[in-house]
Amino acid sequence: MAKTRRELDKDLMFQKIMPAIADNPFSTVYNANHSADNATPDEQSNHDAFQSLRKKVFSSTYMCDPGTEISVINIMENLVLGYLDSAMKKFNVCTCDKCKCYVAAFALNAAESKYVSGTQDEIRAAEAEVPQKVITDALIKAVISLRSNPQH
Repeated sequence: MAKTRRELDKDLMFQKIMPAIADNPFSTVYNANHSADNATPDEQSNHDAFQSLRKKVFSSTYMCDPGTEISVINIMENLVLGYLDSAMKKFNVCTCDKCKCYVAAFALNAAESKYVSGTQDEIRAAEAEVPQKVITDALIKAVISLRSNPQH
């Protein structure tokens, strides 16, 4: 369906306003405009390399091969998710998926991000160095926020 003069192509406008973002291989705009289906072999190779790097950088500790694979993760995510259920049960709040997501997002925004790279064992050691008080404080603030502002 053709667009009228009044309708804006949001992706095109974004590319014009933020041209550097359009060339960023980690941007969704880049991925939409540079699909691997109609790429040249050189572009296909670059696309595969970017996808491989993205998969490695944004992998989870639990997805990497123990002891051999190196990944980059935010260890706060693992810690918050590890204590999430117990904190919600202690404060007797709803434990549905929507409320869990709200509490996790709130706690992760309240806690400082801590990205580390290494093998699974090295990441576990870095997680052990983070004081439990930091995680507990962020979860308590999130649960109190949920109680005062229920999501359903």
